[in-house]
Amino acid sequence: MRIDIYPHILPIKYKEAVHDLIGPGFLKRLHESVPTLFDLDYRFRIMDKYEGLMQVLTMGLLLRSTHFGGDRGIRTPDLCDANAALSLLSYIPKLQ
Repeated sequence: MRIDIYPHILPIKYKEAVHDLIGPGFLKRLHESVPTLFDLDYRFRIMDKYEGLMQVLTMGLLLRSTHFGGDRGIRTPDLCDANAALSLLSYIPKLQ
Protein backbone atom coordinates (compact mmCIF):
# COMPACT_ATOMS: atom_id res chain seq x y z
CA MET A 1 0.00 0.00 0.00
CA ARG A 2 1.15 3.52 -0.80
CA ILE A 3 -0.29 6.58 0.90
CA ASP A 4 0.10 9.92 -0.82
CA ILE A 5 -0.34 12.65 1.78
CA TYR A 6 0.18 15.70 -0.42
CA PRO A 7 -2.67 15.81 -2.97
CA HIS A 8 -4.76 18.95 -2.98
CA ILE A 9 -8.28 19.46 -4.28
CA LEU A 10 -10.32 22.51 -5.21
CA PRO A 11 -14.02 21.65 -5.44
CA ILE A 12 -15.47 23.27 -8.56
CA LYS A 13 -17.73 25.82 -6.85
CA TYR A 14 -14.93 26.80 -4.47
CA LYS A 15 -12.50 27.09 -7.39
CA GLU A 16 -14.94 29.36 -9.23
CA ALA A 17 -15.44 31.53 -6.12
CA VAL A 18 -11.67 31.82 -5.62
CA HIS A 19 -11.19 32.76 -9.27
CA ASP A 20 -13.87 35.43 -8.91
CA LEU A 21 -11.90 36.85 -5.97
CA ILE A 22 -8.41 36.67 -7.44
CA GLY A 23 -9.33 37.49 -11.03
CA PRO A 24 -7.48 36.28 -14.11
CA GLY A 25 -3.84 35.45 -13.89
CA PHE A 26 -1.28 32.81 -13.09
CA LEU A 27 -3.21 30.93 -10.40
CA LYS A 28 -6.28 30.56 -12.56
CA ARG A 29 -4.19 29.22 -15.45
CA LEU A 30 -2.35 26.90 -13.08
CA HIS A 31 -5.57 25.50 -11.64
CA GLU A 32 -7.01 24.88 -15.09
CA SER A 33 -3.84 23.05 -16.15
CA VAL A 34 -4.15 20.49 -13.32
CA PRO A 35 -7.53 18.77 -13.73
CA THR A 36 -7.03 16.46 -10.76
CA LEU A 37 -7.44 19.51 -8.51
CA PHE A 38 -11.12 19.81 -9.32
CA ASP A 39 -12.13 16.75 -11.38
CA LEU A 40 -12.45 13.96 -8.83
CA ASP A 41 -13.55 11.43 -11.46
CA TYR A 42 -10.24 12.02 -13.21
CA ARG A 43 -8.35 11.71 -9.91
CA PHE A 44 -10.03 8.41 -8.98
CA ARG A 45 -9.49 6.95 -12.47
CA ILE A 46 -5.76 7.57 -12.03
CA MET A 47 -5.81 6.10 -8.53
CA ASP A 48 -7.59 2.98 -9.83
CA LYS A 49 -4.65 2.33 -12.15
CA TYR A 50 -2.31 1.85 -9.18
CA GLU A 51 -3.36 -0.94 -6.86
CA GLY A 52 -3.03 -0.03 -3.21
CA LEU A 53 -2.68 3.71 -3.79
CA MET A 54 -4.50 5.82 -1.23
CA GLN A 55 -4.57 9.58 -0.93
CA VAL A 56 -5.15 11.94 1.96
CA LEU A 57 -7.01 14.75 0.20
CA THR A 58 -6.40 18.26 1.44
CA MET A 59 -7.90 21.54 0.41
CA GLY A 60 -5.69 23.73 -1.70
CA LEU A 61 -5.60 27.51 -1.66
CA LEU A 62 -7.38 28.47 1.53
CA LEU A 63 -7.95 32.20 1.49
CA ARG A 64 -8.20 34.33 4.61
CA SER A 65 -9.83 37.68 5.00
CA THR A 66 -6.35 39.21 5.25
CA HIS A 67 -5.86 38.43 1.56
CA PHE A 68 -8.73 40.67 0.54
CA GLY A 69 -9.83 42.64 3.58
CA GLY A 70 -13.40 42.93 4.74
CA ASP A 71 -15.92 40.17 4.25
CA ARG A 72 -14.67 38.84 0.93
CA GLY A 73 -12.16 36.40 2.37
CA ILE A 74 -14.12 35.53 5.49
CA ARG A 75 -16.69 33.41 3.71
CA THR A 76 -14.13 31.31 1.82
CA PRO A 77 -13.50 28.75 4.62
CA ASP A 78 -17.23 28.03 4.91
CA LEU A 79 -17.54 27.82 1.14
CA CYS A 80 -14.52 25.54 1.04
CA ASP A 81 -15.85 23.14 3.69
CA ALA A 82 -19.34 22.95 2.21
CA ASN A 83 -18.12 22.35 -1.33
CA ALA A 84 -15.53 19.79 -0.30
CA ALA A 85 -18.22 17.82 1.52
CA LEU A 86 -20.64 18.02 -1.42
CA SER A 87 -17.93 17.06 -3.92
CA LEU A 88 -16.93 13.98 -1.96
CA LEU A 89 -20.43 12.68 -1.14
CA SER A 90 -20.77 10.79 -4.41
CA TYR A 91 -17.43 9.06 -3.80
CA ILE A 92 -18.18 7.60 -0.37
CA PRO A 93 -17.71 3.98 -1.57
CA LYS A 94 -14.15 4.87 -2.67
CA LEU A 95 -13.29 6.75 0.51
CA GLN A 96 -11.99 4.92 3.54
